[in-house]
Amino acid sequence: MLAPVAVAGRYLVWVSGELEAEDVSPVLMGGPIGSTRTTTLARDVIPNLGVAAAAGWVVYATSGKEGEPPRLVAIRRDGTGRQVLTDSLIAPIASRGTAVAWAEQDADRQRIVTRDLTKGRDWIAADVPRCSGGCYRIDAVALADNGVVFTRGAIGSQPSYVVRRRFSDPKTQRVTVPDDPQPDLVPSSAGALYYVLDRGWFRWDFDERQPRLTRYTGAAPPQLLGFEHGRWFVLLGKGCEQRLRVFGADGKTLTTTSAPAVSALAGAAKAATKGDCVTLADLVWTGRQSLSSWFIVPRESEESHENVGLVGVLVAGRTLMH
Repeated sequence: MLAPVAVAGRYLVWVSGELEAEDVSPVLMGGPIGSTRTTTLARDVIPNLGVAAAAGWVVYATSGKEGEPPRLVAIRRDGTGRQVLTDSLIAPIASRGTAVAWAEQDADRQRIVTRDLTKGRDWIAADVPRCSGGCYRIDAVALADNGVVFTRGAIGSQPSYVVRRRFSDPKTQRVTVPDDPQPDLVPSSAGALYYVLDRGWFRWDFDERQPRLTRYTGAAPPQLLGFEHGRWFVLLGKGCEQRLRVFGADGKTLTTTSAPAVSALAGAAKAATKGDCVTLADLVWTGRQSLSSWFIVPRESEESHENVGLVGVLVAGRTLMH
């Protein structure tokens, strides 16, 4: 697999590993886009907690001591300067530009922290009790151009919350999400973009006082992956027939990446055969273009549940690496 991925200028970072492999730890790799020169940056990486890259730094999650939460680590591209940003990570990280944000928990407090990787400075966006009128998880964190957003998923019957704080504001703001213990939050350049069970996708931009329902409504809307400066990233289809479509503000399709197109791009690595399963693994926005990570699982591998002939493909209007 090649996921998650992160990019800083022409430098690419990705996690490499095998699906369903219990005896092989995922490895963090890095290298210039378009080059065959790659570097192993770290081992024992936790892929589902994300990676980030900016200002010559790479940020990733790794296992803590036995029985302890994961650690968030920053290292330079050459593998030096290792720093532990937190030893109590509780949710996937977020990044935008030169900033990275994470959620951590210490005893009965939960914090949202952002770090400017250029300056090496931390800013605590929120410091809240884990339990107050009920207990909460922090399930997701996102960075917008002007601030940070996170969700507080309810553990119990009380409502959940979507919380935001503009970088220049003195305190957080929140909206109530009743009857949904885990609102789905995805990246948005404008603010919060989140899904409410049975109602659809809402956006709460930093320049708006209240959330508003998007055109993606109802109990089964398409899966939104993000919103970036007028572009909607939408995952359509199910299972092995997924396709990534980018819509403009007017609803017109700007680009489409389909499973057959990804298989064709894999060309030199393997000959695509009918029945192969092509699945989107990750999507990031570079500021100028999207970078999507896909993996191709051959039919014989899927049937045998063995890692035979797996191929990972990175696409940004063209194939960057496979």
